[in-house]
Amino acid sequence: MCPTGTKVRGRIKGYEADQIIGSHFSRFYTPEDATAAVPMRALEEARRNGRFEAQGWRVSRDGSRFFAHVVIDAIRDGEELVGFAKITRDVTERRDAELLLEQTRRELFQSQALGKLTGGGAHVFNNVLQILRGNLDLLQIRRGDELWSRERLNRAIDAVERGAKFASQLLAFGRRQPLQPVVVNLAAMIRGMDVLLRSALGETVQVETVVAGGLWNTLVDSHQMKNVILNLAVNSRDAMKDGGRLTLELGNALLDDACVCGLTDVNVAQYVMLAATDTGIGMSEDVRDHAFDAFFTTKATGRGTGLGLSTAYGFVRQSGGHIRIYTEQGHGTTIGIYLPRSTATAVEPVLKPGGGMKGGAKPSSSWRTIHVSRQRWSTYSPDSVISCSRRPTLSRR
Repeated sequence: MCPTGTKVRGRIKGYEADQIIGSHFSRFYTPEDATAAVPMRALEEARRNGRFEAQGWRVSRDGSRFFAHVVIDAIRDGEELVGFAKITRDVTERRDAELLLEQTRRELFQSQALGKLTGGGAHVFNNVLQILRGNLDLLQIRRGDELWSRERLNRAIDAVERGAKFASQLLAFGRRQPLQPVVVNLAAMIRGMDVLLRSALGETVQVETVVAGGLWNTLVDSHQMKNVILNLAVNSRDAMKDGGRLTLELGNALLDDACVCGLTDVNVAQYVMLAATDTGIGMSEDVRDHAFDAFFTTKATGRGTGLGLSTAYGFVRQSGGHIRIYTEQGHGTTIGIYLPRSTATAVEPVLKPGGGMKGGAKPSSSWRTIHVSRQRWSTYSPDSVISCSRRPTLSRR
């Protein structure tokens, strides 16, 4: 069989017409297929049945491989076989997209199954803890006057409270925790966490918040959202052993069709973006791929539960949002959170009496807030909307 249709073949396989006319079409097959006589079996099936159709790997002139959909038709003059017509289509991108979609579906199914199992177990565990706590409170009322009993009851109550916190983290991972969402402005929320964040990060970490002008509101459980922000900050601190810089950036983001292609768990919509970027050690590819797994941690034994990022993931997904990790070893990590936009008016944060800085303390010199009228990241339009055509760039300073 001599190759024909050389104009098209040149675009796929890299040959010019004079380079292939007169040669056998088996040259396009991989060495393994050629040794196994796959080309000849294809011709035989086309001769016998009139057509052969299959998919498989083929080889271009430069030696690179592509996944092809091949159709071979037998050409006859009456009963006489005079040749074959062969059409080859490069379907590598389609195959890759199908494999990615299947992998995503499988991972999503596994995550949902694990979430249901974890959430169900956490509910049972939480119910048991409530019974224990109730009985401990009753014992404390009756035996609280005895020093020996009081000390042991207090230890037992502390243990129950730690268990309740652990159950809450499991519920968050399983996306089954009870949420009380309200419309908030994340810029106001982070401003209200100033003292808490500075206390958690210490003096060796410089903090910079960058807030885009016209920041949209979002609907989220404010208490759980604060826990997520605090957890991201602590993780960044731990990644910067000798100190560094943490940047909290807030902006408006539009995830369009190009952004969500191949992501079955993300909707095309307008989002409020929170990105926490540190100048720490970064993550390896393997660590990044498992960072959201429950109980996965790179910290020393006893220093982490491995539920920080997994609970953040569960909470964001339960809130209708999306979370991603961008990292580079030696340069740092960005955790990007996208929460659906709300057009309703934000609820003003309630400041507790005495909740501010005590003694008239002034903000630390390591804390800086910048308000910008336009986004500094990637592509943007005049109304401060981020496109996902380009991801956040990690600072190398």
